[in-house]
Amino acid sequence: VHTEFKHQVNVLKLDLPRTEHLAGEPGERDSVLLEVGDDGSLALAGKVVEGGSLTQAVRELLAQRPGARVQVCAAGGASMARFIEVMDELSAAGLPVEEVPVRIEYNAGRGR
Repeated sequence: VHTEFKHQVNVLKLDLPRTEHLAGEPGERDSVLLEVGDDGSLALAGKVVEGGSLTQAVRELLAQRPGARVQVCAAGGASMARFIEVMDELSAAGLPVEEVPVRIEYNAGRGR
């Protein structure tokens, strides 16, 4: 019988933001939700966006609300291809996609 006792090794050192980095008045940050449905449908700020017009819709939104930050919420059933198309359209609209917060909802009840 052989046993090895392994010691814990820290591989990643993370510099996580503290709450003071998010200082400001409540409601000061203007966030807009872009929802991607299971079927690939889109809704920006609660309004349905027809296929191919997301780039223009985001440009118009940012013209009206220059400080707005778009946040993406994708349903767990949305395809990766559709998600990539959405991110490409956001980039075409002038958004730095590496700064766009993304949340992917997961439905454990689906047999995927």
